[in-house]
Order: sequence, then C-alpha cells, then structure tokens
Amino acid sequence: MRPFHPSRSRSKQILGAVAVVVALGGCNDDGGHSGALGGSAGVGSAGATGAAAGAGTGGTSGTGGTSGTGGTSGTGGTSGTGGTGANGDAGTLVPGTVVDDNGRLNCTAYRKLAADYPALIDYLNGPAYAAFHPADVATPTVFDRANSGRYCFADCEAKAVDWTGYSGQVLHLEDGPGVSRTRFIWSKHTGHGGTQFAHLYYLAPVNSPMGADSDAWYTSVVDPSVDAPAWKAANGSASLSKPVAIGRGRVTWSNNGILAFHGGLVGAVGSGNSSDQFPFAKLGPNEVPTDVAVTNNSEFAFVTIWDTAACAGRVAVFVPTQRDGFLPGLPNAGFFGALKLLGYVELPFGAPTRISASVDFAQWMSSPSKDAQAELATQNGRNAWAAGTDDVHSAAKAGLALVASRDENQVAVIDLEPLIAYYRSMYFGTQPNYDQTTKPGPAANEWPFSFAMAEAAKPKVEEVVHVSRPSVVVTGFPIGDRSYTDAKFAVKAYVASVDGELRAYDAGGLASEGPATPLKPIEMRSLCKNPTRVDYGRGGKSRDGLAFACRGDRKIVFVDGGGTSERALEDSRLDDPVAVSLGDSRGASVVSVANFSSRRVLNYLTAPVDAWGAAIFGGLGADGAATFEFTGSVELSGKPFDVSSAEVP
Repeated sequence: MRPFHPSRSRSKQILGAVAVVVALGGCNDDGGHSGALGGSAGVGSAGATGAAAGAGTGGTSGTGGTSGTGGTSGTGGTSGTGGTGANGDAGTLVPGTVVDDNGRLNCTAYRKLAADYPALIDYLNGPAYAAFHPADVATPTVFDRANSGRYCFADCEAKAVDWTGYSGQVLHLEDGPGVSRTRFIWSKHTGHGGTQFAHLYYLAPVNSPMGADSDAWYTSVVDPSVDAPAWKAANGSASLSKPVAIGRGRVTWSNNGILAFHGGLVGAVGSGNSSDQFPFAKLGPNEVPTDVAVTNNSEFAFVTIWDTAACAGRVAVFVPTQRDGFLPGLPNAGFFGALKLLGYVELPFGAPTRISASVDFAQWMSSPSKDAQAELATQNGRNAWAAGTDDVHSAAKAGLALVASRDENQVAVIDLEPLIAYYRSMYFGTQPNYDQTTKPGPAANEWPFSFAMAEAAKPKVEEVVHVSRPSVVVTGFPIGDRSYTDAKFAVKAYVASVDGELRAYDAGGLASEGPATPLKPIEMRSLCKNPTRVDYGRGGKSRDGLAFACRGDRKIVFVDGGGTSERALEDSRLDDPVAVSLGDSRGASVVSVANFSSRRVLNYLTAPVDAWGAAIFGGLGADGAATFEFTGSVELSGKPFDVSSAEVP
C-alpha cells in the first residue's frame, strides 16, 4: 500500500456537523415528506408510538409497529426521526442511481427502486464489467483436474474417524424462494495426520442430496427456513421469497446466518447438523432491508434499512440468543433460538447499501457464555467476567460498524460501545441489574430490553467519512487463538469504492475500550473496479486476509498481510462475480464465488491441499505451479448474489 494522501480524501464530518448534512440534503420530493415510522414491533409485541412529523410540508406523524405473530421475540417500536423537505428546485436524477445531479436523494426514484425487488438486487450489486471496459478481453481458463471435485488419497472410502466441511446459504434472484442450502466443501479422514492416513475431499459445491454422496444429506435446493411454518405465517403467504442479504459471525462456528427478506422478515438459518429453530422478527411495513452484518462472535446483528415512508436510512439492531443456556449479547457459536429487534439507529443519509460490524473480542471454538447464569448470579462471578480473568470469562468491551451509501458518497461510523457497555453493566454489575436479565421475554420491557426502555444501549453515529461511491466496508477484529498476518487488523477498518480504490483506516478508540476517536486514514491502494462483496475470518490460514468479489473487473482479489501481498483469481468461467465465501476443510482452502449472470456458484482451491503438513495432491494446476485450481460448480434456478457459510458442527 502507498501512504494515504490527505488530498485524495474528502473531509470528515463529526456528529455535530452531521445535522447540517441532513438538514441541507433534503429529498427531491414534492413539498417534503412524512416523519419516519416509529420502530416496528418484533415478533410478539406491539410497537410504541412514532415520532412527530418531518420538517417538510405535508408530513404526517410516524406510527408504531404492529404486533407480530409467533411470540418468538419482540420489541416496542423506537421513535422515528422526521425527514426534511426539499430545498430549492429538484435536480435531474442521475441514471442508475437514487440521487440527482446535486447529490441529493430523489425520493420518487428511491421508493420506486425499493419496491422493485429484481431492480433493487441489481442496484445493490452495482455496475458490471461493461460499464468499465469498452471491449471484452479474453480470460484464460483455470485448470480443472476433471475429477468432479473429488480428491481421493489412499483408501479414501475406508471408515472415517473425522469429517468436517463448510455449508450455508446461497441467495439467488428468481421467481421462487431464492434461498438454497449448499454444501461448499466437505472432507473425511481415517486419522488426524498426513500420508499415514486416508483422506477424501469433496471440493465441488452441492445443493441437493439427490445424486450426490451420502454426506450431502443436509443440503437442500430450497433452504428449510423458507418452509418454516412460523415464517410463512408471519409473511402471510404459503411461501417465502425475495431474499436480500445474509450475514454471519466471523468465528467458528457461526452456525446460523441472519437472513433478511424484501418483505421485512429477518430470521436465522443454519448450516447443517444443527436442529435449527428458525427464530425471526419483523421489520415495519415501509422498511426495506439492503444488507446484514453480524458481530464476530454472533453477539448482535444489524440490518440496513430504506424507510420508504420517510425517505430515510436507518440501521435495525437485533440481539440473537443461542439456545441451551446462552445469554443474549455475549459470545456464542450461533445456534440461535430467539431473535429480538431492539430498535433503530437513524442514519445521516437515506440509501445505505453495505454494512460491516465487529467487536474487540474473538474466541474461535469454545463457548464462554454457556451456562453463565449460575456464575453471574454471584458477585465474585460477575467480577471475574468484568475483569476478563480468562478466555472463558471474557466478552467484548467495544466495537464499531461502518455503513456505506454508495450513491450519497458517505460512510457512517457507528460506535457500538454504548450497546456493549450496557450489556456489561447488566450482566457484570450489581445484583439488581443482573436480576433484571433473568426474566427474558418478547416484550419491550422484558430482557433484553428494547431501546425504548434502555436508551443508554443505543449505538451512536460518531462521524461521517466522505468517500466517492463506497461499495464495500470492512471492520477488523481480534483473531483470537489463530495467527495474524496483519498484527494491527483488530483496530483497522477499510472502505473499497466503485472506482477501484481501497482505503485503510486506524479505528483507534472505536475498536478499543474508551472514548471514540475519528477514523484515521492510513493507506490507500488500487484494488479493482466495483468490488461488490468481501469475505474474511473463520476458516483458512489467513483469518485477516480479505477476499473481494470484483464485478467491474470480473475477478476475485485477495489482499493479505494488511496489504503486503495481493493476488487475483481470473477465469473464463467468471464473467459476473458478485459475492464470495471462504472455507477450509482440514487443509483444503477454497473460495466459493457467486457468478450472477451464469446462475452458478463456482469453487476454487486457493492453495495446495495441506493434510496436517502433507501436500498429498501436490501443487495446483497442470504443472503444479498454479495459484488457483477449479474444483467444480453448481447451477441454481436463479442468479446468485450472496453466499454465506460456516463450518458444519
């Protein structure tokens, strides 16, 4: 990376100045627009009364959310924020965007796009290859061993004593449900070791057990969540469709992903052998989700929202609860039994497109919050957790989220420490505080409390960073018991832009306990045109390496070591890559790529298979010296636009 030159970045505006941006930004609508809705209820409880009308003429007061069904989780609504009226004459809508030539949000275009599901998905993907390249350029074809992704060493069909792999969801654009459960990779071994044992690797993606091997039994062309009776009842239809985005924690196992649908249902979906319970909550009727982020240990989930009634952006904040004795808001492995909407964070812009969120603690395999209630019931136990006496008595102290609005050229920086500090005060503080956490329930005044009941827990927008067309945001986090390639990753943040630049920032006080500090620019490098998605964390040798799907250049770019190394995967099969997911199955490091136009998810080895130190299949490619190797693909009934996986427990 080259040093970040200040003149290349527009000025930052701290929260006090953000109000000026909002007041002057306005929407190009006739006469103004209504105030925002009061937050909708989660499943099971009624919403609170909304805020007063917006500043524009003709605005009406917001309304509270209505009662959900199923009683899985719920919250009262939070107060909305009134929108502003248009200032001066409306500008001309910039084609392909929701802003005018003055950079202001055009509410008519905004609402039209939010209502058109296929158009919204394509918009969120951003411009494709042809927008940047006047002529097509031939791309070499990555080597394929023609083994259908089946890598067999020794007597690989012998009885295995160890097996593992990565599975999760593929979201695809189609008329039907649009969510499949896919096994991305799988492996079986007769022992933990190298050439003295037999090994079988399945490195081609599978989304149906029909015609596949016996280890694909948990895959499904239609994810089981789509047929969950409670989900269908809450959706008011016989089938659930139109997924928008999915997010997962970034440590093993991170079993359940949080999936948001266009109609406002937000629920948890599993990876395989996990007895999923499919908890869910509901957004308001005028709230359209655009992206999802989950903190690294699955403590909290965040969904970016387009509020089409108010023509305003916000972030919905959820707390999932792992079943079987875990406590909401503390580290867990993501086997969720409940999901509760706490409330909203109002954004200083209207059209958020991407979000990332992290906290300052990570633990890879153990489950520190399981059965913690017995310990926390005593002052000594609470003191041990507050002090973080060891890994199994530790939890986050700080965190941050980045929210990008591509068309509005802004990135909001959200401080999560108020949320985290509130939970620490309730769990690790006084006996009266702790006692309130022992009575959980779906209502706003039952634990965990909604922001309407616990205003101190609400995260805060700390600043707005101006970046031209930001398309991907990244929040670093501690790697836990795995090695770093970038020792400073825990306090870093990144913003990638459509024009092809990757900016690195020092998150400072946002990534550690204490007062929040502004993001400090560190470095900037050329990356690729229109990076649409990034994956990092969880399995693989490089937990802090970033893998970007670059739609504008038709390639996958890997940035490792904090920018000290970079390599690109280009293949003739990849004519429209828009999302990536990383996985590692006992030394088989694989990237899975969603290729939008061809309706396929494709897998590639990113390094030779390393079975406990043994390169049992040699190097990659025909000559053993290649950087990547194609291992197979799966065709879907629609165009894939998001992929998410976790290690199958």
